[in-house]
Parts: sequence; structure tokens; C-alpha cells
Amino acid sequence: MDAVFIGELVTVLFIIMAYSYLIKSNVLFQFVQSTYVGLGVGHSIVMTIKYFRESTMPSITAGNLLLLLPLVAGLLLFGRLKRDYLYLYRYPLAILIGVGLGLQLRGMFKANLIDQITSTMNITVEPTLNGINSILILIFVITSMSYFFFTARGSLNTSTTRGKLLDGVMKVGQYVLMGAFGAGFAASFIGRLAVFMDVLNTLITFFSKLI
Repeated sequence: MDAVFIGELVTVLFIIMAYSYLIKSNVLFQFVQSTYVGLGVGHSIVMTIKYFRESTMPSITAGNLLLLLPLVAGLLLFGRLKRDYLYLYRYPLAILIGVGLGLQLRGMFKANLIDQITSTMNITVEPTLNGINSILILIFVITSMSYFFFTARGSLNTSTTRGKLLDGVMKVGQYVLMGAFGAGFAASFIGRLAVFMDVLNTLITFFSKLI
């Protein structure tokens, strides 16, 4: 047996053991789970040590002493391994969470608010596909936001012309939201289905070689 066949055999066995969880939790699935986590942790540790030797240490020896601060903070994370030094672990953890949260909020604020407002207001009034799409996006944004802003239906007098118009806009916004949620769910489902089809193709290809 060559190395390629052994690799394919191990892959197929791990796939079968992983999907055995669909029947019930068993030793085979737990073995795959532990192996996957162990390989991930081991790979991360090796890559961290490699980066430390090839990038961090040469920079520190070259005079960039500021890198000692993240190095010390990283070492303090190992205080989690002993209860007496657990308090040391909290300081770098707080820094990691604070910095990560700040960067994430900044990115979300720009991508989900500023960029979306800019693209929504970028209307192209011309008889082209881009022009029609820009107008539809503006209409969909206004109607969906109206659904959230005017959800107090009990205080809305639908007998007047203004009330009927606003109620119709809200109804369109409701359909737009349902369509967006459905499209998001479908995209997520198709992505997972594509992964499953790739796994199934791996199994079929392997067993077809044995026949």
C-alpha cells in the first residue's frame, strides 16, 4: 500500500466514525473528536513556536523591545494551568477580549451600517440592471425599516389614507424581511450541503477504487 492509499483510507475511516454519531454517541466518534481537537491544538502550538523563533526572537534581538509586552502577556496566559496564579491569567485575557471586541465592533459598524447606507443611497436612475437593482434596494430598505419603526399597530389608524398607505408599506417590509431570512437560511443550508456532498464524493471515489 502506498502513502496516498493509506491517507485516503484513514480519511474514509474518520468520516465513517464521525458520522456514526448520527446513530448515537459512541467511542468511535469520541476518538475522532479527541483526535481532531488534539491535531488542531498541536498544529497551533507548532506554528506558534515556529513564528516565535523565525519572527519574534529576531525582532527582539534586533532591538524591538516593544515585542516583549505581548510576549509577557502570552506567558501570563499559562497562569490558567495553576490555581495559585489564576489571577495573572485574567489580565491578558481581558486585553484580548477588549481588543477583539473593539476591532469587531469597528468592523461591524463600518460594514453593516456605513457601507450599507452608502451603497443604499448610491442610486442609479437608468434603464439598466444596476439601475433597477439600486432602486429595488432603496425600496426594500425603506419598507423593512418601516416595519420596525411602526410596529405599534394598535395606535395606527388604518381607516385613513395615511394609515392604509403606511400599513401597506409595512406589509411589503414584512415580505422583504421574510425573503431575506429565507435566502440566508437557504444559503447556509446549501453551504452545508456542499460540504456533505464533498464528503460523500470522497467516500464514493474511495470505494469505487476497491471494486
